[in-house]
Amino acid sequence: MKIIYIQPIFAPNLELLFRFIRSIISFIDYYVANNYDFKCVFGGYVSKDEYWRIIKSLVGYLIEKYHVDIILERFDKNYGKAFVVNTLSNTYLSDEEYLLTADSDIKYIEFQPNIVDRLIEAMEYAKSINLNPSLISLFQEEANCHILNDCYEHKYYYNGKYGVEMICHPSGIGGVAGGCLFISTNFWKLINGYKVLGVYSSDDANIMSDSIANGYQFLLSNSIRCIHPTETNSEYQKWKIETSSRVLKLSDAIDDANLFWNK
Repeated sequence: MKIIYIQPIFAPNLELLFRFIRSIISFIDYYVANNYDFKCVFGGYVSKDEYWRIIKSLVGYLIEKYHVDIILERFDKNYGKAFVVNTLSNTYLSDEEYLLTADSDIKYIEFQPNIVDRLIEAMEYAKSINLNPSLISLFQEEANCHILNDCYEHKYYYNGKYGVEMICHPSGIGGVAGGCLFISTNFWKLINGYKVLGVYSSDDANIMSDSIANGYQFLLSNSIRCIHPTETNSEYQKWKIETSSRVLKLSDAIDDANLFWNK
């Protein structure tokens, strides 16, 4: 089965630039270790030309060393994850059956068994028990945002190629966090990707709501995992929460984000 990897870049300052660099290195290391050959697309907001040169230099090195199929795009403004991933998928998604997408700071666990094989296997198992899966969220280590009591309301164990696995889902819409999602492209195309409601606008929560509204089920894999580093900037965390609760025109949301990052 064919997949595509699309990851937004978000580098408004050095700290988040370094988080993205750690993320892309961890992903490509994992990609190479597992002999993957699918298309990898990275794109988004980088505030300074200096930062962009660092990213371009790193990507050029990875392409030259590992012969990875990497596409890199810089956006002129901080449009947010939803707009960026939608734009990149509209451009580069073709006949792939699955889209793997992750926040700009997600890290991949080096010695974990093949996550792509296991995610496809989890999707196929979920279909076999009539869950009609739209997406599977990876379990996030460190900054685990999942509400596990809710997620564990419905558990399904199965014997996979790499051992016993478990997927689960809550009874309602909440509980499963985004961050790193494996999405059926049939579903993605049906809903036309993310709802663009601003720069920070609960993108993944909305796509899970769209799942239920269209007769699909969103799932959490309890056994296929990634690392979502703990957010150390409390002011940024507070601002994201406040902003994501408001629906803004994209142009207004961009101005609002610029005020935060440039104050």
